[in-house]
Amino acid sequence: LTSLDLNKNNLKEIDFLKNLTFLRKLSLSQNLLTNIYPIKNLENLEFLNLYGNKLTNVSALYDLKKLKTLILRENPLPF
Repeated sequence: LTSLDLNKNNLKEIDFLKNLTFLRKLSLSQNLLTNIYPIKNLENLEFLNLYGNKLTNVSALYDLKKLKTLILRENPLPF
């Protein structure tokens, strides 16, 4: 599994993703996410869509070295 689209699923947690380390594309837009810490383990991610969630912190993404596209619009981030 290298691509996963979970848009508009009212997800509040994503712990089930933490072992999907082969994912390259992940779309989680328009959910209810406040914590994305499980994404920290997805070291092969190149594309990540987090549009329209409830995120206030994205520090879990800092070590994703292969990430080329990141969409964070419509989140209450402090910057």
